[in-house]
Amino acid sequence: MECPQAMKRGRYRQWARWTAQDDLTLRRMWRRKLYDGQIGNIMGRSKHDVAHRRRALGIPSHAYRGHTPEIREKIRASYLERWKNPETARRMLEGLARGRATWSAMPPLERNRSFM
Repeated sequence: MECPQAMKRGRYRQWARWTAQDDLTLRRMWRRKLYDGQIGNIMGRSKHDVAHRRRALGIPSHAYRGHTPEIREKIRASYLERWKNPETARRMLEGLARGRATWSAMPPLERNRSFM
């Protein structure tokens, strides 16, 4: 029977106990506003291991910060560019019309339930 330290966790990751130094590293990276996946890549652990240890230490998660202003502008520009294509615009308008028709055909109680 294998000892627990030899068990594999995730792809090519070796299982290891969390040390005081690992906890310190986790706290430092968290203060730099890194996400669990980023911390896991640096520490050689899965994001789930990092999240579990973070919660065990009482460290809250970071809220999703969203895209940078530059990326948001690129997304907006590509969205506007798509609408310039008449075929794409027609298909998108048809989809919107179908969605509106489905919504208006729903009984009011069902409309509220769709968001729960």
